[in-house]
Amino acid sequence: MLIVQHNVVKLDSKGRILIPYHIRELLDIADGSEFLIMSNYNGEVKLLPLLKGKTAEIRIMVEDKPGNLTQITQILAKANIDIVMSQMKVLERGHLAEWHAITDISKCENPKKLNADLSKVPVVKRITIEQM
Repeated sequence: MLIVQHNVVKLDSKGRILIPYHIRELLDIADGSEFLIMSNYNGEVKLLPLLKGKTAEIRIMVEDKPGNLTQITQILAKANIDIVMSQMKVLERGHLAEWHAITDISKCENPKKLNADLSKVPVVKRITIEQM
């Protein structure tokens, strides 16, 4: 059953909004919780709670060649890791790129094995994985 909670809230002078108690309780959001905030060109803002122990930030330096990101995302898919947000930047065209992702690792049985699996991909130059 889908439960939808909504409230009208105000932005204060410091740019803060208050998430009502019943929504924080429903989503198990506590003081100090981190969020991913996204916006689009339609004027919409989306807040995604990054749950401790269930979210990881991944940064990978790779060779800048077509198909490299496919190899990486296939490894994540096999590990049951869901990509919440990602961004790819070319640092040196044809040579080096950086992929950054926020991921949901709650369904991954062994997140620590991920580094080893990604290291086996020949185009991967450096990996940083931080569990949040």
